[in-house]
Amino acid sequence: HGDPRMFAGVVAAYMISFYGMWLLNKEYNWFIVQRHRYLQRRAPQNYSIFIHCIPKSLRSKAALREYFGVFFNDILEIHLMKRIPKLEKLCEKRDKLEGQIKHSEALLEKMRAAKSLVLLPVALFQNHTAQEEALASRIREDKDSLVETKAQIESRVKELEEEWKAHEEAVARGDEAALAGPPGSLLDAAFITFKTLKAATCARQLSHHQLPFRLVAEEAPVPGHVVWSNCGLNRYRKEAFQLLAGGLTCAVCVFWVFPITFVASLQKVEELKKLGPEGCHAAGNCPIKVVSDAFPLLDEVLAILAPWFLIWLSYWLPVILWYVVALEGHIGMDTFHASLFSKLTLFMIVQTFFVSAMAGALFSELNTFVNNPLGQAQHILASSLPAQAVTFIALIFVKCSYRLMMELLRPRSACHGWMRTFIGPRLTEEERKQDYMGLNPVVWVLRPYSSPGPLKYHILWPDLVLMFTVLFVYTVLSPISNALLLPAFAALNVAYRHQMIYIYDPSNDTGGQLWPQFASYFTVSMLIAQVTVLGVLSLNESAAAPLMIPLILLTVFFARYMRRQHPKSAMSMPLLLCHQTDTRHRRKCPEPAAEFRNTYKQKPLILPDLLHTPSAG
Repeated sequence: HGDPRMFAGVVAAYMISFYGMWLLNKEYNWFIVQRHRYLQRRAPQNYSIFIHCIPKSLRSKAALREYFGVFFNDILEIHLMKRIPKLEKLCEKRDKLEGQIKHSEALLEKMRAAKSLVLLPVALFQNHTAQEEALASRIREDKDSLVETKAQIESRVKELEEEWKAHEEAVARGDEAALAGPPGSLLDAAFITFKTLKAATCARQLSHHQLPFRLVAEEAPVPGHVVWSNCGLNRYRKEAFQLLAGGLTCAVCVFWVFPITFVASLQKVEELKKLGPEGCHAAGNCPIKVVSDAFPLLDEVLAILAPWFLIWLSYWLPVILWYVVALEGHIGMDTFHASLFSKLTLFMIVQTFFVSAMAGALFSELNTFVNNPLGQAQHILASSLPAQAVTFIALIFVKCSYRLMMELLRPRSACHGWMRTFIGPRLTEEERKQDYMGLNPVVWVLRPYSSPGPLKYHILWPDLVLMFTVLFVYTVLSPISNALLLPAFAALNVAYRHQMIYIYDPSNDTGGQLWPQFASYFTVSMLIAQVTVLGVLSLNESAAAPLMIPLILLTVFFARYMRRQHPKSAMSMPLLLCHQTDTRHRRKCPEPAAEFRNTYKQKPLILPDLLHTPSAG
């Protein structure tokens, strides 16, 4: 209480905080430069925007082109979202029939090859021949059904196109009935592709209607990441499901406290033995004490396994929150992953850090706390919270060891791939590449399907936020943690630097959608550490406690400063840079965006003769 050495902790808090602010500002400026380089690419998402909440009077290509043509003369194409359930079912049937035909043909070829190599008895030969004829007959039937389905698809597409064309002509004539009531298949959303980056950038940032929730412009997702079923969702339904998702997130957060608290209590078995009625202890009948006495090594085993139990619990969080985030109706997987990252990070900070830390501190002196809650609260927080450094350092070491083992050795992928070689359809090349019942075809390094796919940043980064939180808190409260955390950060740095450069598929590049959120959580981690240090100093009645208040205020002002202009500068290019990029692109190609036609057109509406796969640009 009142130890003058506490001033050294305040000095350390100022040093680590100022260094963290300087690093974050430097990294954010670097990120803005890289983000602008990404936006300069000849990629369809950079030339397009997604418009939703379109009024009924503007739900036609002609009306939208006229409306936006007042400001932008560089519109390449407009694709209104349509509700086409019958056509989608026909396309699913077509794809299923194509897969069945390829499978049957491969099976027939395999049967003929086996019959030609093996000498079979007459009865088996005749049976084999009958099976071949039945299979060939089924292939012919599937091919006839496929031809009929393709004809139905083409007929349905032409029928819908005629309906929409009639509506466009009615709108062009100024028909009030057409303006007031568009066809029910037309949704209130559209993708608009422009010929220049300058037009797309302006359209993405401007307000397009005098009323709120009308003609809302968003950044278009990467074409391969579009969730077509969410494009054109009703605004009220979408907001209702977002509210439901928020409520479910809060419910999961509340109920997750109980398993986290239980796992944290496993590290304090000696303290748990002291709990319960006094008569129970006097008689020696306390269940926890009886089990512990029967198995003397149980206390040490549970203390070692507790971090692994925390990791096992955190493994299920992305699975649970995945279904919660799916209710929010994101139009692209990039925003979906950003929302999932935000919720996972919040859980990591609230549950893994706060709940486990407080649970450990509470269980360490719960018996005394129950008898004298007001008198012991100060002692619990002031003495036990710094002692949790060992727990968190052990947790981080276990997390790093587990993650690096799974990342470098990839036992899960190897096991899945080995099981996939025996389970599921695997006759054709397409079947062998497909997942089956959660089993993916990623097997060994030398196999054709050994690509690990894209790096899942939304799963990796929440652990990094937790590590930064522990680092900022215990750099001051337990300085030895710096030396112990250094190997963990160094190992992750070397391993993931190699994996990102040489191993992972870079197609998941969405232009840094997660970085602004990560930067926000970085400042939150600093504030958590500063408030924690202030609380510990205050509870220890140190004269250095008031000196933490200016640092907290400076951090709040820094966070506000970083949120004011940095995200806005990163998300969009300046117009001068857009103009220079357009000029450079025109020198190479007169129409840089022409190759992106039909990129954002719903796939069932694209007939085979119009199918266009855009270049990576």
